[in-house]
Amino acid sequence: NLREIAKKLLNEPDMVLLVDSSGFNLRLAKKIKQANPNLRIEYYIAPKYWAWGKWRIKKFIKYIDKLHCIFPFEVDFFKSNGFSNVHYVRNPTVNEIDAHQFKLPNSLRSIEKPIIALLPGSRKQEIKRHLPLMLGVIEKYPTYHFVIAQAPGTNKIQYHNFLEGKKNISLLNGETWDLLKLSKAAIVCSGTATLETGIIGCPQVVMYKTSWLNYLLGKLLIKVKYISLVNLIAEKELVKELIQKEASVLNLQKELSLLLTTDHLAIKEILVEKLS
Repeated sequence: NLREIAKKLLNEPDMVLLVDSSGFNLRLAKKIKQANPNLRIEYYIAPKYWAWGKWRIKKFIKYIDKLHCIFPFEVDFFKSNGFSNVHYVRNPTVNEIDAHQFKLPNSLRSIEKPIIALLPGSRKQEIKRHLPLMLGVIEKYPTYHFVIAQAPGTNKIQYHNFLEGKKNISLLNGETWDLLKLSKAAIVCSGTATLETGIIGCPQVVMYKTSWLNYLLGKLLIKVKYISLVNLIAEKELVKELIQKEASVLNLQKELSLLLTTDHLAIKEILVEKLS
């Protein structure tokens, strides 16, 4: 695919815009530049060098003429590391959520209790590690109904093994934004979902747990203060992050109780302002 695309691009365009997927696209950019140094290459959605792999910016500078990024802090990061042609184009999530027609999912119409959303992640290992901890808080909140947001591309069977014998819990597929709009609070796996939850305005606690080997490797490689996009964009802790050993049932219960009983910051307004 790489050879075929590179060959085709050399003959047809005046400019190439590469989108995300740096592992593939930077190899493609290298092939294009080697064959035609004058062909302009631009890039949309910056590789997360600000989190790890800062040394790879040199390769990026060599093959990319202009970068269009979706997080405001990326502009200063790339400029301070030698790549000056950076353009902030706003994050599309804000407009997408503003345009979304929120509705009450049919499967939740019969639920009379207030709802708490559980977003355990999209990868198999994330679901395996996070969901049991999330489900562990249910017994403490008998007056609430819990709803798991099934991630796109996953099979409901991946969740059902964890739900056997559990009461007061539902699985919802494909209507996560509508679920978050209805929910009093959410427990969210670190990732894009934290930003979506924040912009929708649902109070959240963020968690992430991985194998200890991956965690220790991550500690060596990842050089950011926060793991959630909400806190990274705000450049301060707006939402609580529970990572590795701190991601326990007891701590989740504690933070969830705080979300349900105290006023929370107007995180939505802060994020929209930062992303404008």
